[in-house]
Amino acid sequence: MTERKLTIIHLESSTGWGGQEIRILNESRWFVERGHQVILIAPKESKIYQAFCERGWPVYHCSFLYRNSLWTLLFLISTFRLIRPDAVNTHSNADSKIGLLAARLAGVKNIIRSRHVSNPIHNSWHNQFLYKHLATHVVTTGDCISKEAIKLGVPHQRVTTVASGIEIPTEESSNLSLKAELRLEANTILIGMVSVLRSWKGHTFLIEAFHQLLQDFPNLHLILAGDGPMKERLQKLVRELQIEHHVHLLGHRTDVFHIFQNLEIALLTSTKNEGIPQSLIQAMACNCPVIGANVGGIPELLCNGDFGTLVPPQNSNSIKLAIKKILTTPLQFKDITKAAFIHVKSNYHIDSMGSKMINIYGHFIK
Repeated sequence: MTERKLTIIHLESSTGWGGQEIRILNESRWFVERGHQVILIAPKESKIYQAFCERGWPVYHCSFLYRNSLWTLLFLISTFRLIRPDAVNTHSNADSKIGLLAARLAGVKNIIRSRHVSNPIHNSWHNQFLYKHLATHVVTTGDCISKEAIKLGVPHQRVTTVASGIEIPTEESSNLSLKAELRLEANTILIGMVSVLRSWKGHTFLIEAFHQLLQDFPNLHLILAGDGPMKERLQKLVRELQIEHHVHLLGHRTDVFHIFQNLEIALLTSTKNEGIPQSLIQAMACNCPVIGANVGGIPELLCNGDFGTLVPPQNSNSIKLAIKKILTTPLQFKDITKAAFIHVKSNYHIDSMGSKMINIYGHFIK
């Protein structure tokens, strides 16, 4: 690891807000706090652009739309040559397609293609060119994603798994009551999910399972924190099932630890694409029992069920039975939850992530 302060440029074409953007923000904060310079290039309308501006970190506006490709390529080449970064890190498809090429043409030595989702990398000439020839290193958030890059033909020594790290929460925020905020009775049971509202997150299966559970647990309430394109569809489903008074869509929240510290169970019912999900890491860090769908990096995080309950994806009945088992036999899951906390504290702390990334960013520094 180099002792010299680094200059790192992140490219992000996504305009939304989810685990990927949170990873970039948290990692950047870790580096900035240690005196390194972190620069973002992103669309002006993106959430990550706004987050960097709010913190006073350097940020450049850039459109990654296909019709602007030539202008974007020239802009990135000139910017890289001007700044002369130690590393350029791309994160989404659009910014990687043009950012990796621009970094190569600008003479950047350390060019990283980060991949956060677990869907297969298609074996096309285009991906072969991006991953094997333009990028000098591939960083993933889970071993299941790293295997995809190696399967594509990227040498294993150029692929590194660096799970997203978090700050382990203190117990101070546990004094805040979500029940009081929502004006619920003291005997209310809260379960919930913190996730962007996208179709592949599986909210509909969770809501259907919850609807069935109300027959046995009339004081059960479902918390859904997050925003996204599925919001109106989920609201409609809740109305159709006539469970509006039991389901609470909180919208985007930044106090996720406060939410998890108030839940009896945290869930992530995704149907595909998951890397190592930060929401489950955060829940485990709050000593909250977790249920996750058996897709992507979720079984990797839960060590195939040692640290939480795995359920088949797209299966409302399995979700219902898993929730019911935890609610009716909570003592059986006490040791699992405690072990999950220790696992997260040992392997998913933000310092662990930062230490691994600084070695990757400083690889070519003498």
